[in-house]
Amino acid sequence: MNRIIDKTRVKNIFADYVSDFDASDGMISLKIVHTYNVADLCEKIAVSLHKSEQECDLAWLLGMLHDLGRFVQIREYGTFDDARSINHALGSIRVLFEEGYIRKFIDSSLYDEIIDKAIRYHNVFRLPEDLDEETKCFCDILRDADKIDILRLDMELPLEDIYGEDIGLCHTQEISEKVFNEFMRESAILRANISNQIDRIIGHASMAFELVFPLSRRIVRERGYSENVLNIATENEKAHEQLVLMRAKMNTFISAEDK
Repeated sequence: MNRIIDKTRVKNIFADYVSDFDASDGMISLKIVHTYNVADLCEKIAVSLHKSEQECDLAWLLGMLHDLGRFVQIREYGTFDDARSINHALGSIRVLFEEGYIRKFIDSSLYDEIIDKAIRYHNVFRLPEDLDEETKCFCDILRDADKIDILRLDMELPLEDIYGEDIGLCHTQEISEKVFNEFMRESAILRANISNQIDRIIGHASMAFELVFPLSRRIVRERGYSENVLNIATENEKAHEQLVLMRAKMNTFISAEDK
């Protein structure tokens, strides 16, 4: 069977697209690496679900395309914060389907609806309830892969590089009551409840509670991503005590038997 998705072609088109942006900008280079990592994770998750070869290629493609809108966002606004700039997922949809880049990446329109919905919804708090089973699965694959690599970034890179601002205040701040309570309920943190810098870091760590697939949770557990993100040096005694409880909660959750 001929493969609908040509990975070499996709990589070449992606490289051509990002060549219009300043790769010496740390935020741009971060997102290039993130794109390849998410694509690789998408494929791994699809393989773990025993998807067909074509479906695994599609999962990989979703990772390659999901953050195209980030590059314009960084160039025009200098931030990853959608609330202070643009919705980067919709920016990706605009590049692909309004500017016509989708046909540069893939000739066939067979997967257009899945590509649209998976990318459109990859950054929402909850998926719409009316998605069909196949589309929801690919949405979940992309969302899991994206969360895993965001946790990697939080652990491996200076927080200033990720957030684009001085986050020094997080070492003295208190954790908001709503953020602490949501975390201890094993829930992702609502953006509206984040009120300071330490809340924001905890919000990223809480994404691990939303992982859908056994392989996703296993990767986060084996690589120590979520627990290490919570290793925040704090001078605030109450925050220190809360972080001890939160690390224990996350360790228990992520170490549980695969559901």
